[in-house]
Amino acid sequence: MHQRVNRQVRLKSRPSGIPQAEHLEIVEAPVPDPSNGQVLVRNIYLSVDPAMRGWVSAVANYSEPVAAWRGHALASRRARRRVAKF
Repeated sequence: MHQRVNRQVRLKSRPSGIPQAEHLEIVEAPVPDPSNGQVLVRNIYLSVDPAMRGWVSAVANYSEPVAAWRGHALASRRARRRVAKF
């Protein structure tokens, strides 16, 4: 059976200007099973916007971070979220 991989792009260091590849790292780990009240979602689309530049800097920002993504539930331990076929 194929084991799912949790692939993450993480901020390794805060950029002083425009973020570059050296400010990020790609990490892979096994996908954990969801706990009670959680849903395991496979992301299909994730928005990366210019406003995110302010969120990764050490300077205070006037706006709250938001996430724009689309995906589908692979496993659910939450009463109102069902697993969806892709």
